[in-house]
Amino acid sequence: MATRSKIAFNPAALSVTTANLPVGSSSAATAVADFNGDGNLDLVATLTSAALTNNLGLFLGSGSGSFQTATLLATGGLDPLSVITGDFNGDGNADIATANFGSDSVSLLLGDGTGSFSTAQTFRVGGAPNALASGDFNKDGQLDLLTANSKVGANSLSVLLGSNSGFQSASSLSVKGQQPFAVVTGDFDRDGNLDILSADTASSTVSLFLGRGNSSFLSPSQFFVGSSPVALVTGDFNGDGKLDVATGNLGADSENITLLLGDGKGSFSTSKLLSAGGSVNSLTAADFNGDGYLDLAATLSNSALLSVLFGDGEGSFTGAGFVRINSSAQGLTAADLNKDGTVDWVSASGSTNLAVSLNKTPQVLLRSSKTLAQIDASQETRSSIQVDLDKETLVINSSPVVRRSVSGFKDVLGSQRNDRIIGSDQANRLSGKAGADRITGLDGNDQLSGEAGRDHLTGGEGQDQLTGGTGRDRLTGGQGSDRFIFNDGTRYHPANGFDRITDFESGSDKILLDRSMFTGLGKRVSFASVQTLEQASSSSAKITYIRASGRLYFNQNVAAAGFGSGELVAQLDRSGSAASSLTQADFLTQR
Repeated sequence: MATRSKIAFNPAALSVTTANLPVGSSSAATAVADFNGDGNLDLVATLTSAALTNNLGLFLGSGSGSFQTATLLATGGLDPLSVITGDFNGDGNADIATANFGSDSVSLLLGDGTGSFSTAQTFRVGGAPNALASGDFNKDGQLDLLTANSKVGANSLSVLLGSNSGFQSASSLSVKGQQPFAVVTGDFDRDGNLDILSADTASSTVSLFLGRGNSSFLSPSQFFVGSSPVALVTGDFNGDGKLDVATGNLGADSENITLLLGDGKGSFSTSKLLSAGGSVNSLTAADFNGDGYLDLAATLSNSALLSVLFGDGEGSFTGAGFVRINSSAQGLTAADLNKDGTVDWVSASGSTNLAVSLNKTPQVLLRSSKTLAQIDASQETRSSIQVDLDKETLVINSSPVVRRSVSGFKDVLGSQRNDRIIGSDQANRLSGKAGADRITGLDGNDQLSGEAGRDHLTGGEGQDQLTGGTGRDRLTGGQGSDRFIFNDGTRYHPANGFDRITDFESGSDKILLDRSMFTGLGKRVSFASVQTLEQASSSSAKITYIRASGRLYFNQNVAAAGFGSGELVAQLDRSGSAASSLTQADFLTQR
């Protein structure tokens, strides 16, 4: 078992919105790729209505989670039950392959990168192909194809080696069990060669074929799982760096998912049984709540439910809840469909609609370890947060609103929205990230950073460090000797705005300038205090201060007219006399 350096916990509940995507037919499987090169994920679904000749639906994506009306394509086969995408001819464009259950074949449609496809090529495989996987089995740089053939008594897989124009004739592998319904690939023994795992539904087993790297495989090993496995997904579920597998079990009422933990030697050391809340017919794995650990999602047979289980990174899972989707849901795919940084789902169904389920679960993490006690909302793009470390409260302004008690936390990373963050009497590190944030340090020697947006930073008591970042920020140090830091992480540009310092005390506070931001600035600040704007722009000093207005300038081109690529850096309030007496000694530099 791996030892984790930190623990991350998302306190928010699962939140999902689902919309129907009309397809005009029942469907069996889905897959995603960018078929037209616009940077947005597109969708393809196999259509199973017997009357359809054009039995593949292509939906071009908008990047916001919506899709155009389907373009229908012909596979040239019957009853396609599985679909996969990949660059099968090596031209850099996404192609489509289907497993045609009713015609014992696979189809290959080559994409041109604009959303159009060649006429389908068909290739003969074993009886009743039900599932697909791909990988380079012979290390020739070409993507190969694998089918699970579910015909009763056949007990076979078909391997089709790829070429620049299609596939070679299929070779056959005999599974250890009976009636393979699903296949996956991965390196289970960590020898650098792709291996194959099949879910053999009639024997309630899986067969593992270790690859030699030349498209041949060792005789399979067999492992027992739950009743009637029909779905497979791989991942490192316990964080030990070894590939594990989960099976979705159609025949089980309670133990619907079997988790096999890999030993990295081509076998499995531990088997765990999980409940998804119903018989599973499709399964996928990804990090759905942003905590860095793999989760599971499953469609449940003869229901309209998507079941989600959150993983803890150590091989255990907790039921997160159910999402109502479409009747007879199946063919689940997970991907970020609306480019918000969270993984969504799309599923096929027995109805005439696909279900597009957008994941709105807030991405807010409570991170704790011996060296870290942090609230991290930096990946959250939809909802702002309110944190008061002194009162030990966290509010996530999602729908519904999440309220949690948070004790023992010291640091905060804000969201991409407008946050309100209050520290404690400890030395806090508080960052607003994007948005117009209000950050208050209270007691302690705090580090406050607004980053992007128009922020208000207040240090409070103690010797604080305040960094406004990009945007026009308001900085108040409060009591104590404070540092006002100017470092945007990039070269100075006037468009990034200037900061207002409300309470600078000459001789006590310091202004720290980063030399990578203010190019040409030496370790010792070249400074001049002047009376007029004309004097500031023609001075031979790099940093000029106008006493009458309290304005501080970066004079990039020194004595030449104007400020060159420089401009206004800060406005110092002159409510007292301290700011007007600004001197070179009030500045520090860093790189």
